[in-house]
Amino acid sequence: MAKLKTPAKRRTGWNRAGLIWLAIITAGLWLSGVGMHLWAADAAIDLPQWQDHARRISTVGHGVLAWFFCLLAGRWIWPHVSTVWRRRSPPMMRPLGQLTLFTVAVAALAGLGLLYGSPPWRDHLAAVHWWIALFWPLLAGAHVAWYWMTDPKK
Repeated sequence: MAKLKTPAKRRTGWNRAGLIWLAIITAGLWLSGVGMHLWAADAAIDLPQWQDHARRISTVGHGVLAWFFCLLAGRWIWPHVSTVWRRRSPPMMRPLGQLTLFTVAVAALAGLGLLYGSPPWRDHLAAVHWWIALFWPLLAGAHVAWYWMTDPKK
């Protein structure tokens, strides 16, 4: 339990392992999502075998990584939110964090809609999920970078 008392853990609810895992899983989700977009299921019959195989790996990998991302949310994102919610933050830090959380929630809900939703909504949900998830890593990176630039105690 002594390792949980590191300064970063007390200040933000995150530790180095959490940030590394978030970066790895986010990169994997991003790459597998791009793979699913490049090799759409509609064109699977026309794809060469290696591309069809890559599409399947992307689809399965995206689902597995989404599950791991949910584990990360429970382990690090919610403690981060509860730790920093009550404190005063630099002027742009809180809105940037709220935007980061809101956009990832919308992308996740759109992803669930793609998996379990109604077929007539599929095109709209796919567009929402694609565009948010395509740029979300940049938004999350901006949130982290803003912290590193403005926090004098890092």
